[in-house]
Amino acid sequence: MRVVTPEQMRALDQHTIQNGVPGPRLMERAGWGLALALWRHIDRFGARPVLILCGPGNNGGDGFVLARLLWKRGLRPDVVLVGARETVRGDARQALARLMAVGCSVRICSEARDLEPLVRWWGARTGAVVVDALLGTGTQGAPRGLIAEAIKVIHEIVHRAGALVVAVDVPTGVDTLTGAVSGEAISADLTVTMANPKTGFFFYPGRNHIGRVVVVDIGVKEPRPEALPLDLSALTAPEAALLVPRRRHDAHKGDLGRVIVLGGSPGLTGAVALAAEASVAAGAGLVTVGVPAGLHSIFESKLTEPMSIPLAETDGHYLAVEGMGTILKREPGWDVAAFGPGLGRYPEAHRVAADFYTHFPGPLVVDADGLNALGEGEWPPRSGPPAILTPHPGEMSRLLGIPIPDVISHPMEIAQACARDRKAVVILKGGPTLVASPDGAVSFNPTGNPGMATGGSGDVLTGILAGLLAQGLPPWDAARLGVYLHGLAGDIAAMEKGWHSMKAGDITRCLSKAFSHVDQPMTDFEESLVMDRIDEAASL
Repeated sequence: MRVVTPEQMRALDQHTIQNGVPGPRLMERAGWGLALALWRHIDRFGARPVLILCGPGNNGGDGFVLARLLWKRGLRPDVVLVGARETVRGDARQALARLMAVGCSVRICSEARDLEPLVRWWGARTGAVVVDALLGTGTQGAPRGLIAEAIKVIHEIVHRAGALVVAVDVPTGVDTLTGAVSGEAISADLTVTMANPKTGFFFYPGRNHIGRVVVVDIGVKEPRPEALPLDLSALTAPEAALLVPRRRHDAHKGDLGRVIVLGGSPGLTGAVALAAEASVAAGAGLVTVGVPAGLHSIFESKLTEPMSIPLAETDGHYLAVEGMGTILKREPGWDVAAFGPGLGRYPEAHRVAADFYTHFPGPLVVDADGLNALGEGEWPPRSGPPAILTPHPGEMSRLLGIPIPDVISHPMEIAQACARDRKAVVILKGGPTLVASPDGAVSFNPTGNPGMATGGSGDVLTGILAGLLAQGLPPWDAARLGVYLHGLAGDIAAMEKGWHSMKAGDITRCLSKAFSHVDQPMTDFEESLVMDRIDEAASL
C-alpha cells in the first residue's frame, strides 16, 4: 500500500482537482468513507450517541459532510464548530451550509468557556463516539488556542465516560510527516484517513495515537511518477500473502534452497543457532552452519535440523579467512549465505567479511558483527546480487560514521543513503523498521512490538531472510516479507506470553502461525498496526 508525506498528499489532491474532480466532491467522498468506516468498525454504531468536533478547515468540512449523512440516516449527532463561523473557509463553508440546510443545528464555540458544557453533558453519556475533525494533514507544530482546549475536552470526555474516539485523516496534534507530538494530541481508537496512510502513522510517538487505521479511497488521480519522487509503501496482509513462496506438491528439499549461516565465537554461539533454526522455520530446504572448528562440538550438540561444518579458525576461536575459501570452493555449494551472527570483534574480522562479501556469488544477508567488520575498513565491492544489510541504529552509526541520535531522528533519509551508497537493500531496525532499496524506495513495516526488544531477535530475522531468499524471492521482496513475518510472529508471541516474558526463540516458534495468518487471518488476533481499506466512496 502506498504511503505518502503531507506534501505528496497535497500534490495528489491538487492534481485530482486540476483533472476534473472538484474539491467539494472529494470532501463528499471523504464524508461517505467516514460514515462507512463508522458503521463497519464500531460495534452497534447506530445506537450510540455521536459528538463531532469540527475545525474551520477542510478537516472540519469532512466532519460536516459526515454529520449530514448521519442526520439523513436518522441519527442526531451533536455537531460543534470550534471557532467562529466566519473562520470556516474553502469547501468546508459549503459543507457547513449543506449541513444546516437539512435541519441539523451546529454549536458555535468561539471561546474556551463555550466548550465547558460539552464536558458536563458528554462526560455523563456512556457508549458515545467522539469524532475529531479539528485539524488535518496540513498543520504542523503543537495545537494552540481553542483547538488545544478542544483536545483537552475530548480527553476529559474519554476519561469520564470511556468514549470511543475517531480521528478524521489524522489525530489532531500528531505531525503527519514525522509522528512527532509536541503538545496536546488526540489518542484515537480509529483513524479514518483519506487516499493513503501518512508517514507519521509509522513513527513514534504518533503511532501510539492512531489506533486502527482505515484508508478511504476517495478517487485521487495518479500524477506522473516524477511528481511523487519518493516511492514509499507499507506491506499489508493481502500483499504479504502474494509474496509468500509457493511450493509444488512434488518439491524436494533441493528445490527449496541451501543456506549457509556463517558466524559464531566464544560466548556467542547462540546467535548462529537462532539464525539457522529460523531459516529452517522460514522454509529453507537445507540449512548448514559454518563455525570455528574449536566450537564445532557445541553446534553438533545444540542443533537438530540444521547441519554443521567446522571451518578454519584463529587462535581465539574466530572464523579465519581460510575458512571462507573452504565455503567458496565447496561443490555443491550453497545458494544463500547469512554472514555475521555471533561473529565477534577481532583483528581479522574485516578481511574475513570483505573477502566473503565480494566473492560469494549468491544472495547474501549481513547482520550484527558482520556489519561491524565490513565497516572497519574500505567497503568492499560485491559481485553477486544486492546484499541485504540489517543494521540497528548503533550499527548504522558505525557504518556511516554518524551519531546515533541522527540515525534515530532521520531514519528514512539515513536508510536511503546507506542503501544507495552500499548498493544494497537495507533494513534499518527500530520503531518502525524500514526497508530501503538502492533506487530510493522505502517500505514501512507495520508489524512488531516492544517484546521483541530482546537479545537474539535480530538473529532470528537474519535466518528468516535467508530462508526466503533460498526459496527464490528477490532481495527487495524477501526483505519486506521477512520483516513483516518477523514482526507478525512477534505479535503472535506477545499475545500468548506478553511483552515481558518473550524471548527470541518465541518468534521462531510462532513463525508457522504467522505464515498461516497471512493466508487465513486468525479471528482472535489483531496485528499491531491494522490498515483496512474502503473503496466504495471513490465512485461517488
